[in-house]
Amino acid sequence: MAEQIDSLCAAVNKAADELESSNQPMIAGYVRQLTGGVSNVSSTIREKGVDELFGMVGGWARSNPAAFIGGAALLGFVASR
Repeated sequence: MAEQIDSLCAAVNKAADELESSNQPMIAGYVRQLTGGVSNVSSTIREKGVDELFGMVGGWARSNPAAFIGGAALLGFVASR
């Protein structure tokens, strides 16, 4: 699963490159920040168990619902491409 997330991060970074080349550097910066967070999740998956990971995600989603929904929407969009 961590390898799939790393592949997703690579795809999102390519999307950020395209945003930068189309004169949208601010949005590209946000996308890169999101990618950094997702990359951290990949590292966490390698180090921790699934139950602990779901507990961490649930806690973060409760404390940051807008960011969680936005991130999920972005990941869904990227995955559909």
